[in-house]
Formats: sequence, C-alpha cells, structure tokens
Amino acid sequence: MDKKQLKEILDNLYDDLIINDKEAINLASFISNSRKDKNSILRELYYNDNAPVKVLSTQFKGRGESDVTGEMIDVSIKYDEFLDRLEKRVNELISKHNRAMDVFFLIMSLPDPLCRLLYLKYFKRMTCDEVSVQLYISPSTFYRKLKDGEELLIKNINEREMR
Repeated sequence: MDKKQLKEILDNLYDDLIINDKEAINLASFISNSRKDKNSILRELYYNDNAPVKVLSTQFKGRGESDVTGEMIDVSIKYDEFLDRLEKRVNELISKHNRAMDVFFLIMSLPDPLCRLLYLKYFKRMTCDEVSVQLYISPSTFYRKLKDGEELLIKNINEREMR
C-alpha cells in the first residue's frame, strides 16, 4: 500500500466504518424485492401466452400457438445483469467496510500519541488546530506526528498483507 491509497482509506474511514447502514439495508432489500419481481414477470409472461384463453382478448388461441421463450430468456438475462450490478455494489460496501475495520484496528494498535492523533484526525474528523489543542501540541508537531503515524500505519498494513 502506498501513501495515496492510505489517504483515500483514511479520508473515508468514518463513512466506510459506519457503512451508512441504511444504504446497505435498502440495497439488500431492493435486490430481494427485484428477485421476486423477476419471478412475477416471468410467471406472467408464461401464463399470458400459455393459458388456453387469453384474458385480454376475446379471441380463443390454442395452447402453444405463441412462444415467448425468447422473450422470457431476454427478460431473465437482463434482470440477472441488473441484479449482478446491485450485488457488486453491496460487495463493494462490505469490502470497504472490512478494509476500514482493519485500518481502524491498526490505528488503535499504534503507540500514543500517534494513535490518538490519527483517531482524532480521521475518525473524529477534527482539524489540525482542534487536534493540536486537544493533544497540547503545536501545528508543526501535529503535521510531523501525522506523517510519522501514516508511515507507521503503511508499514503495519504492508506487513499484515505479507502474512
């Protein structure tokens, strides 16, 4: 992992850690409902074309005179593509959450004051001045310790990934 990747993870640490549960829950619920919708549409397509008497038509059409197999396959394929995209989004959310948890735990394992500094900066989203006041350090010390903490975090992440 390099500094740019770490910075991206740290900048989104709180959001990825919390996952904004509503988004994940709504997406999972939507996927479930969409699967039911897919089955309903396929069932309707089948029954509409294979019923002995057309409900919307007064004209009798014998069983098997119309074939919607191609239509049903197309609908099924498009629904599956749609659901796959949604499932990928859920998997991305879960992956980001797991990555954020790993980084958060590594931050917590850093020595003090690096641990508190990174926690306040990235989890609590405090500014340099706020963290400096909280930790009784100067802004220049803040930036120096921030750099040290990020470098140590990168080292720990890379060591962990090597295992």
